[in-house]
Amino acid sequence: MVEISTDSIQLEPHDRARYISSFAHEFSVLSEVGSKRPAAGGDPPAEWIRQIRADLDAGASYVILESRESGTSGLYHPNGELRRNLLDAIIDSDLPIDRLIFEAPAKDQQALLIHALGPSVNLANIRFTDSLALESLRLGLRADTFGIYSS
Repeated sequence: MVEISTDSIQLEPHDRARYISSFAHEFSVLSEVGSKRPAAGGDPPAEWIRQIRADLDAGASYVILESRESGTSGLYHPNGELRRNLLDAIIDSDLPIDRLIFEAPAKDQQALLIHALGPSVNLANIRFTDSLALESLRLGLRADTFGIYSS
């Protein structure tokens, strides 16, 4: 596996697509969309969707939706709250949700994504010590997701 991300170095879109395409011949490619740098409002949802689609079209196996380990950038506002307009735009797009990996380091972020996208949503940036708690969320055994399977 190899990850191609532009948060550390800047790549022009055509170079990014070329690298993804080239590596996809021999590796499973993970690309990453979004930035660790907090910004008021962040990139607009249409830009996220455009980049996700471009990366998948170039051959990425999965696209990671960025958040720093604190859960305060990328998918999230600086206060840790999910950018709901971004998630809604992704849900309403024709993107294959099963090929997206949502970074969600905080339990409330994990619970919200499980409710919105189902218990098998791909999550990342999970602390090793939180893996059992996350599995309990996925199974609907915690108050945050209790009854998730009863509808």
